[in-house]
Amino acid sequence: MTGQKNMGQEVNKGVFSVNDFKAFRDNLRIETDMLRNMLARNEFSDDSKVTGFELEGWLVDHNYYPTPINEAFLQQIADPLVVSELSRFNIELNGTPQALKANALNAMQQELEYTLRRCYKTANELGASTLLIGTLPTLRNSDLTMANMSPMKRYQALNDQVLKVRNYA
Repeated sequence: MTGQKNMGQEVNKGVFSVNDFKAFRDNLRIETDMLRNMLARNEFSDDSKVTGFELEGWLVDHNYYPTPINEAFLQQIADPLVVSELSRFNIELNGTPQALKANALNAMQQELEYTLRRCYKTANELGASTLLIGTLPTLRNSDLTMANMSPMKRYQALNDQVLKVRNYA
């Protein structure tokens, strides 16, 4: 595959040219055609079923308000299964893909419990807590600012492109 990127991988720039968008469309077309051909040739195995998980987490203060410390948190926990999310008060917990066999769900549970214990401990050391919940009820409009966006180029690029599309609509 050309220019392969992993999901969630940081980009090396935040501004894209017309040529960048053309290259992206070309690569997407090539990879979509490759996938279509692989499916038509039945190249994917039915023998091995695999599962995994991704959970969104919040870093909150002792009053359960979001606290924008994910950079310090991620640096301290230093775990490839715990990564940045869009805002400075969010994290993402991932599970190692597991073959769906007799003990897969137990293995996933044990890994998640271990990861969560480390998250709780790390957050506590930073004067915060970790909370796994879809939408944080204490989230305020004042929390939803550019200052609270994680400082990764991919999030800035995503935001810029969403705003650009909205301005054309």
